Amino acid sequence: MRPIVLELPGDLADALCVPVPEQEARLRHEMAIRLYEKELLSFGKARELAGLSKVDRI
Repeated sequence: MRPIVLELPGDLADALCVPVPEQEARLRHEMAIRLYEKELLSFGKARELAGLSKVDRI
């Protein structure tokens, strides 16, 4: 698997209405939902992206 690194400009990261310690997890979760909705990821892969186990829900 090749990693993809997404860098956000500081002002954009600061503009997120999410506490800094929660930003990465929240962005992963939001990306997973959107990519699944657009049928770009399967449900299982979206769950994996979001860091959820098989019993967790998105």
